[in-house]
Amino acid sequence: MVEIITEELTLQDYKAADGIGLYMELGTKENLSDIRKWAEEVEQGIVSCTVVYKGQIIACVGITMMLEGVGQLWAIYPPNIGSYHIDPRITKDKIKELMTKHNLRRVQATARADFPAASSYLRYLGLKREGLMEKYEPDETDAYLYAITR
Repeated sequence: MVEIITEELTLQDYKAADGIGLYMELGTKENLSDIRKWAEEVEQGIVSCTVVYKGQIIACVGITMMLEGVGQLWAIYPPNIGSYHIDPRITKDKIKELMTKHNLRRVQATARADFPAASSYLRYLGLKREGLMEKYEPDETDAYLYAITR
């Protein structure tokens, strides 16, 4: 699948290698075998895609099924994602479309407490902060839980 969003922006089928490569470019401190395992698992999600801007992979995103009717939104992207000036309404509309298509009543996401840009973006997408999850991340960083329902 390749979905052309604009002349410069396309979505293509996500491959675990895309996620692993992006994590490595970002200089992650996580264990490579853990990253590989996770990247392969999310490849089997409800939907997962690689975001390509002007021929360069800039993000990987998707939704995995948690429970019947409940999806977990995930994304890998660099801190400077805003510099690409991609209209966030594209993502907002796509989440709503996928919730309807896959009969999801709830989609949730986490945002690291030390990455405020992620929290801002999730709020822009219409997700509401539900709480703080202490020591949630592998490195014991706190995270916030966000969700949107329909």
